[in-house]
Amino acid sequence: MISTPDHWHTLISVMALRSGKDVQCEKPTLTIDEGKTLIREVRKRGKVLQTSTEDRAVPVYHRMAELVRNGRVGTLEKIEVILPKQPTVPGNPTPQPVPPDLDYDMWLGPAPEAPYTKDRVHFHFRWIWDYSGGIICDWGTHLFDTAQWANNTEQSGPTEVDGKGNHWEGGLYDTVKDYDVTYRYANGVVMTCTSGNPSLKFIGSKGWVGNVGWRGKLQASSDKIINSVIEAGETRLFTNPAGEHRNFLDCVKTRRDPYFPVDIGHRVSTVCHLANLSIKLGRPLKWDPVKEHFKNDNEANRLQTRGMRKPWSLA
Repeated sequence: MISTPDHWHTLISVMALRSGKDVQCEKPTLTIDEGKTLIREVRKRGKVLQTSTEDRAVPVYHRMAELVRNGRVGTLEKIEVILPKQPTVPGNPTPQPVPPDLDYDMWLGPAPEAPYTKDRVHFHFRWIWDYSGGIICDWGTHLFDTAQWANNTEQSGPTEVDGKGNHWEGGLYDTVKDYDVTYRYANGVVMTCTSGNPSLKFIGSKGWVGNVGWRGKLQASSDKIINSVIEAGETRLFTNPAGEHRNFLDCVKTRRDPYFPVDIGHRVSTVCHLANLSIKLGRPLKWDPVKEHFKNDNEANRLQTRGMRKPWSLA
């Protein structure tokens, strides 16, 4: 079970896989290319990897995805994703003495050398580009997963992303601060992402379904949608109500993929990275979800990967 800051996720996962272990690892990857590496290692070695989030076992998200997949809102047209607000202060970059009980060099690991400050480590690492991807990678990995699940694009992804926003300045934090992101899919669905009270809404040609607040109550444009029964022969989405840990342990025994396997986890992380890269570059990007590269955009493709501080390597 890997529960480290994001910049360690793939490296430790790969080391564990290469030593013959099955893995449950928290989301997300640090880069798009890390996800590709993780898939290769899992499939090459025939191991089980669970992308560790609870969402697929949460009844409201599972129900939402099944209703949309079975056409209860008609043809899906739009998905609205709202992620929670972030801290209001940019972090203190002033160097401080390293606590005696912290191996800070190991905490940094593959990340660039940097002076210690308490605002750099533990939870606050999420707002620093060297270790994470900000709120979009943190909460986006949760809510984008249900969005991809319901849109039947969990093994694919959007074809275009247009991210507008800015970054933290004047302090330690440097990930995206304010943002307004629009994705377009090959099936015509448009997905938007802004900040506020975390919520999801799926809008179709015959109505909508969604919720407001983390694990908030299911809402819909009609009681008929809410009370709809998924009949025999319709699409049933695999879950385990007991949660991702029980599901992982079951799959260690059966050798089957868990409900959030490595390739689907990678695709969700990619959705997050696409938003960050569009905002970082200050322009829309065209993405080929089959070949997994940006179309005619060498600058964006170079940002699919990052170097690692020696001696750490995925080689």
